[in-house]
Amino acid sequence: MAVLHSYQRGAVGHVALTFRVWYEDDAWQAICPELGVPSFGDAPGAALDAVLDATLGYLNEIERNGERRRVFRERGLKLLKGTPARKADEVEERMAADQAVSRLDIGLGAAAVA
Repeated sequence: MAVLHSYQRGAVGHVALTFRVWYEDDAWQAICPELGVPSFGDAPGAALDAVLDATLGYLNEIERNGERRRVFRERGLKLLKGTPARKADEVEERMAADQAVSRLDIGLGAAAVA
């Protein structure tokens, strides 16, 4: 069973995901569109943190259940071997007046790459 790590601590593989944050209905909404994982928060940073936590939880769950390969195939995601080229804290962000888009490589544990 693999343990998926946030960012790249101990990672031997990674997947590049996008996180969108926007303001709607009196709250900051967030989603990882590649996996369809939503969340929300009181501020943009809180919404981004929440969707990151939810995404990591989802990735761990599909790995534990042996569903990661199927989910990645259905969603067109590629598991990339090795560690990301940039550090986890170098998240690309584009901001509009009420929207942010971040791109992050999430490191995956050894069994996930096998």
